[in-house]
Order: sequence, then C-alpha cells, then structure tokens
Amino acid sequence: MSTHTVKLLNPRNQLSLFEYKKNFNNFINLFKKNKMHHSILFNGPKGSGKATFAYHLANCLLSKNEVNKYSLENNVIFDENISYKQICSGLHPNFFALECEDLEKDIKIEKVRKLLKFLNTTTYSKNLK
Repeated sequence: MSTHTVKLLNPRNQLSLFEYKKNFNNFINLFKKNKMHHSILFNGPKGSGKATFAYHLANCLLSKNEVNKYSLENNVIFDENISYKQICSGLHPNFFALECEDLEKDIKIEKVRKLLKFLNTTTYSKNLK
C-alpha cells in the first residue's frame, strides 16, 4: 500500500495559473487601455484560485520590463523572474500583501498600519505600485 502526500503551494508560489485565461486577458486589456480600476475585489469560495489569480496579475504588471517577464501566452511565471523572487521573499519595493497569518482569523491592525505607510511612499523606479 502506497501513500501519497500532496503539498499545497502558497498562492504566491504558484507558477502556473490554471483556468481564468479569459478573465486574466480582460484585466490585461483594461490595463493596456489605461482603464483598469485602482482597486479590485476578488470574491469566491476558498480554494477557487482568487489569490493565485491576484499574484499572477501583480507579477504580470510588475515584471513587464524584465528579461524573464510573465508569459501571457501560457499564464506562467518563470522561476527566474525577478519580481517573483522579490514578492516571494517579501522584498518587492512596489508590492505589499495584506494577509492573515496561518493561525489568525483577522488581519492585525499593525499590518494595516504598515500598509498605510507603504501606500504613502513613492514608488521605486517610477514603476507600478
């Protein structure tokens, strides 16, 4: 009898975006036409891919001038993508993720304060934030 262990990836580490190609392309087209809204709320059941979608969208926009930029054709983040590495390590100068810790139900006020401080700073290299 064999046992298999399934390891679930954190959405920020998921290199491939499954499904949602049409939705993703709609957002990219809005961005290209300078018609994307300044805030977006994703809603749906847990595990449906909302966070993965959001990380892919952020990577696509933040890595557009990089050598290993986001692959729109395959909806893939290359593991050598600089923005991907910075986001995963929490060091991207123009990206801030407001998330609950594993055992927390609510986002702590201190994290919201850090977000507000981040939003009040200028962007790095005049890039997107």
